[in-house]
Amino acid sequence: DLWFVTEISVKEAYLVFNKIQTAILILLFIWIIVFILVSVIIYNWYKSLVKKEKTYEDLFNNSPLGIYQTTPNDEIKMVNQTLLDMMGYDSLSDLQTLNLEKEGYSEESSLNHNEFKEIIERDGFVKGIEGSWKTREGEILYVRENARIVRDKNGKTLCYEGIVEDISEKKKAEIELKSQKEFLKTVIDINPNLVFVKDWHGRFTLVNKKMAELFGQSIEEMIGKTELDINPNKKEAENFLKDDREVMTTLQSKIISEELFISERTGEKHWFHTTKVPLILSNGESRQVLGVVTDITKQKQTEETIRQISDRLQLATQTANIGIWDLDVVKNKLVWDEAMYSLYGITSDTFSGVYEAWESGLHPEDKECAEEEFKMALLGGKEYHTEFRVLWPDNSVHYLKAFGLVQRNNKGEPIRMLGT
Repeated sequence: DLWFVTEISVKEAYLVFNKIQTAILILLFIWIIVFILVSVIIYNWYKSLVKKEKTYEDLFNNSPLGIYQTTPNDEIKMVNQTLLDMMGYDSLSDLQTLNLEKEGYSEESSLNHNEFKEIIERDGFVKGIEGSWKTREGEILYVRENARIVRDKNGKTLCYEGIVEDISEKKKAEIELKSQKEFLKTVIDINPNLVFVKDWHGRFTLVNKKMAELFGQSIEEMIGKTELDINPNKKEAENFLKDDREVMTTLQSKIISEELFISERTGEKHWFHTTKVPLILSNGESRQVLGVVTDITKQKQTEETIRQISDRLQLATQTANIGIWDLDVVKNKLVWDEAMYSLYGITSDTFSGVYEAWESGLHPEDKECAEEEFKMALLGGKEYHTEFRVLWPDNSVHYLKAFGLVQRNNKGEPIRMLGT
């Protein structure tokens, strides 16, 4: 074997080693830099992911809508805090004890759990469906629900995901409004007056039974019709529409004190007192008019009967020279008819209209007795049926016979005396 020995410097001997060491240090530095950069990127990514997850969690739990996920086997997999609060439960584990089939929907709900599942399995979703649930305390929770079905690639149902809106306040307001409408309808229908509402075109939008009966129709038949459709008197119908529009335009009520109506169906005459009032909208306009019609036929008939009786009585008293007097005992107001003035020889101009006016006309010798009989009648001691003398302004003496009836209040006190 041959060996060669040579002599080199230390620096030259470590040259290769130093190069390798330098390369390793550079690579190590680069690796450290890359590691730091990757760590920073991963940290920022994780931080962003946590933030997004926290944001999602906040949105999930603080959403104004309830969010849930259930299985076809009625297992509650997930709910947000809003839904827990709606239902009155403290946690998901508490809510998971709920039997959805038996305890989910209330008895009065328009939709039950099985119907919900049938719809979502058939259509793949439900949208805007309304129902009522029972809370933990047994109270009714009215909800509007949107949900979708989640299936695997083979079409097998995995779960139902949905959002729930609490519409209890709105639903209660609707129920209250419906109740008030039914109550108002009942009040209107039992009202002895005729009640109607018309729009700008004269169409009836509301009528009560009395109004419909007047025209021989049902309420349903009347709604949507105009006055011209039910009233053959075209001119009268046009005048009604004119009055209605005047009320809607001026926003002022209008009273028609007396109105004659002859039923086309029966031929009967009816007298009405009508009040028309504008129904004012929130913007200050009026496109409808409310009418309340009072049937004053009996009143008119009574007035006519009284007028006829009064005419006959007046004719009889004038013919027989009988005077009629009326004394308000409480107010000391005495009313005479024309015949009374002639019986006492005076005129209405000189009559003061009080008890003392009669007293002053008595003959001095009969005054005490006449006053005593009058007072006895007021006290109830005897009927007022008497005779006395009166002294006319010309000093002539006249004999009169008087009859009177005393009216009393519920305490038996005299309030009025009417006589001849």
